[in-house]
Amino acid sequence: RLGATLDGLARVAEVDLFSALPERVAPPAPPAGLPVARLTTVTGWADYRLGAVPRWLASGRPRSVALPRWADPARALGEWQRGPYDVAWFLGCQAFLGLPHPPARRYVLDVDDLPHQMLRHRLALAGSASALDLRTRARVRADRLDERRWTRLFPALRRRADLLLVCSETDRERVGGEAVVLPNGYDAPAVLPPRRRRDATPVLAFVGGLDYPPNADAAEFAAREIL
Repeated sequence: RLGATLDGLARVAEVDLFSALPERVAPPAPPAGLPVARLTTVTGWADYRLGAVPRWLASGRPRSVALPRWADPARALGEWQRGPYDVAWFLGCQAFLGLPHPPARRYVLDVDDLPHQMLRHRLALAGSASALDLRTRARVRADRLDERRWTRLFPALRRRADLLLVCSETDRERVGGEAVVLPNGYDAPAVLPPRRRRDATPVLAFVGGLDYPPNADAAEFAAREIL
């Protein structure tokens, strides 16, 4: 989604890309031909230690916003940005809440996942609390609190943005219709791979980590219901 967005924006404007990765990893090399004028990446500013839990509880914000220490990426963005921009485009609610907004004429909030809906679905997949281990129970309780916090915060985010983008008509309805649908897509290959023999057994690939409950649910649904 981000790659397609950058490609589209670069056709009409000069684009600066500021990337903030909370994990302590080496900054990834940008893809060849990335259509941006300037690029910088800040990594390693998350704080998911147990001692950070009181800060999350007292903050009134979801843990994906309250636990990371935004001071480092905020300082880096302030030093790196130029402006004013015609448009400041934020991918995701966490960045829109955690980072300072550079001077711009318009602010776009591109929501690839509605965080309260995502947590609601994950809670529905968790099953009976009595059947869960202690660690999973703690995560479920944290998800319930964060789902309530995101539900309360999201209308304020929507009001702060000049334009709210969502991935589907379903998500647009979930936010009360006050959004524009920018669907996910892909570039069709110019040349299709050769077909296998007609008598060969079909082989399907499911690309996704099965430690993520929605992926596991999708794989099971595909196997049991669709196939």
